[in-house]
Amino acid sequence: MKKKKNNNIKKIVTIIACVFLVFILVISLMVRKILKQRNQEKVYTSISDFENLEELLEYSDCEFISSGDSKDEDCKIDIYVHFPVDPIDGEKSNEVYYSNLIKRVSDFIDYNSFRIIDEQKDLTVKVICDNEIRSIMNVYINGEEDYFKKRVSSINLTNYKETKITNFAVKSRVIQDLIQNDWSTQTDFGTKESDFDKYEVYFDEGIKVRKIAGKVYNVVFTSRYNNEVIDDIKVGTTLGSIKEKYGDPTYGDVESNLIGYKGKDIYIFFTENEISVYKVCKDDFSEFNELVNKYTEDKDILSFMDSLTDLWPDYSDYKYDTDYLYIVYPTRGIKIEYNYSEEDGIKVYNEFLDNSTDINKDGDIVIKNTGLMRETENIRCTEYNDFGYYASWENKEKPKSNKFYSRTKNYTNGNIEKIQFKSIDGENPDFEFEKQINSYVWINDTIIAYSIKNKGIYLFDCITKEERELLTGEKEFELKGFDNNILKYDDTELELN
Repeated sequence: MKKKKNNNIKKIVTIIACVFLVFILVISLMVRKILKQRNQEKVYTSISDFENLEELLEYSDCEFISSGDSKDEDCKIDIYVHFPVDPIDGEKSNEVYYSNLIKRVSDFIDYNSFRIIDEQKDLTVKVICDNEIRSIMNVYINGEEDYFKKRVSSINLTNYKETKITNFAVKSRVIQDLIQNDWSTQTDFGTKESDFDKYEVYFDEGIKVRKIAGKVYNVVFTSRYNNEVIDDIKVGTTLGSIKEKYGDPTYGDVESNLIGYKGKDIYIFFTENEISVYKVCKDDFSEFNELVNKYTEDKDILSFMDSLTDLWPDYSDYKYDTDYLYIVYPTRGIKIEYNYSEEDGIKVYNEFLDNSTDINKDGDIVIKNTGLMRETENIRCTEYNDFGYYASWENKEKPKSNKFYSRTKNYTNGNIEKIQFKSIDGENPDFEFEKQINSYVWINDTIIAYSIKNKGIYLFDCITKEERELLTGEKEFELKGFDNNILKYDDTELELN
């Protein structure tokens, strides 16, 4: 009887203990939920707003498990979590999530090297930092560097489809001659009126031409060009009509006011008031692939770039310094960037893949399943259309013209290399005034005064291109404004008749 009583007591104690443990667990979960909800409601404006690592991770939708000294000799801290998403989910990359999380944690722990470990997913993100310069140096996911770049490139190559060829007949004599003569610069475009932003302007003919390394790179037809460019399509034909004739655009859409198609010999793009044409590249890419293979082995970027620019000197843009590099071959579908954007590497686009899918997929290769020509033409249009906005901002404190927008291109020492003038109503040619000057102001809608240090002040007519000397001498001649027929420079005023 006594033994039975003792057993009952043990059962009661066990039940009470279990209930107590469940109670504690429920309370713990409720507290955790309340704290998480409060953290979600809390507004974070900087990394210092986070009270601890757990709060930061929960803000990032990451379940914190524990943290402690790292078992990896390269790192200081190991952090155990449950990630909300995999790095790659099917064909979707979650690189943005992981990059943001890594940046937050790095900043919070003062750029000490660390690992974030999800044992359930068998996933380890190792982050090597330099806390002296407060910078992330390398990121390894399960021991692999450039994890996202390689995975996404593989997905893009798998999903790549050759760019559709749209059938149309080239009617423009200019484009016909270019195709027949391998885009020779000897093609007759008419009478050149001026140069503007890398383009030769044939104003009366309605043609703008950019030439690179002895070849024609791009031809732009303006509203002054009255002939058909392809089939019955002229400048000003509505984008809706073009889409109805040729089907859905290969590039862009009507809503964005830019559509384009790839033909047998040309890429052609349409906006409301221009038609832009580039050649379709049919190069042999074997030498380029050999250069990539060599670079993958030796990692000598300077040697690679020297060889590349010798092979293809017709890049559309090339910028570099001791700490960055950027070069683009749009018609070949190649862009190379280092320390220039968020994604480093040798990027190959559909224009490249349309010619060759034989590319080294290791190293710094980034395969993009998209067209570089669309991006290139969009940049050209945007820069031209936004010229007026930036000109107005640049000259917000100065007199302005109602006929021309004006912007300066400066040397690194601050001196003006040239002034670019864009016609506001399109009734005059865009042009560049190339002269090393130190200042200029608008006198009226068509005339500027400009100065050259220790030389003098001059007038220039933007319509007739005539110049006139106002005065000379050895002074700064810093032009400060013009009002009521009075030109102000240095600490002096000059009345103009």
